[in-house]
Amino acid sequence: MKFNLTKIGYLSKPHGFNGDLKSNLEVLMLSDKFPEFIWIFLDGKPVPYFIEKATFVKSNFIIKLEDVDSEENASLLKNTGIYCDKKLFSQFFEQEESLEDLVGFEVEDKIKGFIGVIDSIIENTIQPTLVLTFEEKEILVPYTAEVITEIDFDNKKVKVETPEGLIDMYLE
Repeated sequence: MKFNLTKIGYLSKPHGFNGDLKSNLEVLMLSDKFPEFIWIFLDGKPVPYFIEKATFVKSNFIIKLEDVDSEENASLLKNTGIYCDKKLFSQFFEQEESLEDLVGFEVEDKIKGFIGVIDSIIENTIQPTLVLTFEEKEILVPYTAEVITEIDFDNKKVKVETPEGLIDMYLE
């Protein structure tokens, strides 16, 4: 039997002593609803697990799977990928856009206008940073909700409202 599954994240570790599992999702939830069951590969074969409960805690989902009722049972599933049937995927999730998808996009500042094209993204800082080149000079723009005002994937443009003096600092 062939299964048409797509990865939605992974179970990172047990949460508590009753078999709950902390899950990290690699997709965006469309609502607070979760599929009735997920798939986990065990010994190379997909196994369905019914979800008794899924709750959002801080930035993770805590999932209670049917028949996983102890910390020991949950430990057997830690660091395991979780999958959803592709037919059901769009009812619950959407693919998360990666910041790397922005490389090559033009950047337009509210005051300065066109300020360059994104060459790369620095993601190993407290906040991601867009690296642009304009007039042969490198400009670093923080990727925050306060700075990024719009992302137009169709036209490959990012609109920003940078703090006063930030762009000038790089162009001097």
